Amino acid sequence: MHNTLALLQNIVKQHNAKKVLVCPLDWGLGHVTRSIVIVDILQQLGVEVIVAAYGKSLQWLKNEYPNITVIPFNGINVRYSKTQTQVFAMLKQIPHFIKTTIAEHKQLPQYINTYNIDIVISDNRFGLWHKHTPCYYITHQLTIKMPKYISWLQPITRFIHHCIIKQYNACLVPDYQGNKNLAGILTKSIKNEHVYFIGALSRLKHPTHNTETKYINAAILSGPEPQRTILEQKLILHFLKTKQPSIIVQGLPQQNKTYTKKNNVTIVSHLNNNQIAHLLCNTPNIFCRSGYTTIMDLHTLNVKANLIPTPGQTEQQYLAQHSQKYGHKLLPQHKL
Repeated sequence: MHNTLALLQNIVKQHNAKKVLVCPLDWGLGHVTRSIVIVDILQQLGVEVIVAAYGKSLQWLKNEYPNITVIPFNGINVRYSKTQTQVFAMLKQIPHFIKTTIAEHKQLPQYINTYNIDIVISDNRFGLWHKHTPCYYITHQLTIKMPKYISWLQPITRFIHHCIIKQYNACLVPDYQGNKNLAGILTKSIKNEHVYFIGALSRLKHPTHNTETKYINAAILSGPEPQRTILEQKLILHFLKTKQPSIIVQGLPQQNKTYTKKNNVTIVSHLNNNQIAHLLCNTPNIFCRSGYTTIMDLHTLNVKANLIPTPGQTEQQYLAQHSQKYGHKLLPQHKL
């Protein structure tokens, strides 16, 4: 966190920034939840922060920050396949990704002018760079992991992504350099003096008072549909069989929190950061996806979990395997 604070402090000072626009990608909730670390630090530095988002991320931010300006900014609407591979689902959406990137790039000047923005910080949104405004890019995927049968595409996607990164003033990587990195080869450094490693970003803080929860199992869900719902249904059946008190946090940030009870299983639409941290730190068995923000949250709280990669999502499969060296367990979805 110290690296992040020092770097943002330098960026704000360098550009004499008074207003910063923070724009996370809407791909599950991982990008938006790690972006609030950036928002909180900027506020500590006395900067006015405006957050632009889309979909569930927009609603989550409105719940989290009722007192700051949160504006809609259309982005990529990702949808996974029901099958065991996401490659073809992603390939079919490439025209949509390109169209959305071009659209957000064209729309950015309007936001900069309307809100008098001094700096733009993009969390994995490709098109949010501007020739006349300092723009910074956050990503944990300097290398985009491809499935083995199309591994020949990896150098190509890496090159394209690096061309995008070069459009920004600098790239901020939420990981550690060296053998203790959390993302493995995904954050393998590129030869670019404008790439900075800032350490893990997590909005969760270790509870000051640990008390036992009434649950033996807890599942924290995230990610695009329909795979989020598929995992929820599998976990409900799995927890029912155990007959142990269990809770599932759906990761659905509606305006009003909802609770459902099915025998020994409690289902809640969402929890706040303190409640999530308490649940993770005090429940014996944790089940979650192996998205990178989740990995950073678990690392920050020093919690071990059963990591369930989204079927066919190569990045999550790799992260789950890589994270076993830190004590996590790989739990394929089909084994639930």
